[in-house]
Amino acid sequence: MIKFVADENLDYPIVQLLRENNFEIIYILESFSGIDDEEVLKISNTENAILITPDKDFGELVFRLKKAHSGVILVRLEGKKPREKAK
Repeated sequence: MIKFVADENLDYPIVQLLRENNFEIIYILESFSGIDDEEVLKISNTENAILITPDKDFGELVFRLKKAHSGVILVRLEGKKPREKAK
């Protein structure tokens, strides 16, 4: 089963929908609120989980700085309501 880490600023309906579909997901807002992006990436790696985030700063960490990662999904759906983003 694929495991995910959801960055703390990811809309909760996305997290909720993934959980409803039996995906294992760690929501940073629930467990590690306020940590910096490098720590979020470390948790994702430790858990061998794909990071889901709306934050483009992770591109800087992964591509330019070549930080280790288990995968990053960038969710940028400007103008959409959280429920629409989840769908």
